[in-house]
Amino acid sequence: MDPAPAATGISAPDMPMRHDDASSTVPEADAASPLEYPSFPRGSTIPDPRSVEEHGRLWQNYRPDKYFLPNDAIEQDRLDFSNAAFRFMLDGALHLAPVQGDPARVLDIGTGTGVWAIQYAREHPGSRVVGSDLSLIQPDVGADMPNVEFVREDSEEPVVSLHACCDKLCV
Repeated sequence: MDPAPAATGISAPDMPMRHDDASSTVPEADAASPLEYPSFPRGSTIPDPRSVEEHGRLWQNYRPDKYFLPNDAIEQDRLDFSNAAFRFMLDGALHLAPVQGDPARVLDIGTGTGVWAIQYAREHPGSRVVGSDLSLIQPDVGADMPNVEFVREDSEEPVVSLHACCDKLCV
């Protein structure tokens, strides 16, 4: 089998690393910069304690049958790569909304791995960013970034207190 192809040169702006370096499967040669996405899935995962294993994959079990994709390492890598691709297509921007300054409150519905919420919170330190998802697969960044938090919720259920709190929504 041929080795993985070299990275394409597309980098993920401000992509937080989500894996424990002690258990990383990324070879030294490919782990040069935390801003460059590896040319293969890292295979790292932040497991959700409510996940269930079926057919060799992990699936959220908070609201069974509500989301059709798994929440394991492979899926988390795909979500992070999708975020990097969108940022590349948007010339590094996080959104196209005409938002000026730091909105007081921002809600990222269906946050997935939380990479968008973390990036937004880092770029807008005056904003309080809440990422919500069926799976709690986001890194624990509370000590380093007090302006971002993650909550488990079903975005199809009425949660007036959370949805009414925000100035900007990203879905």
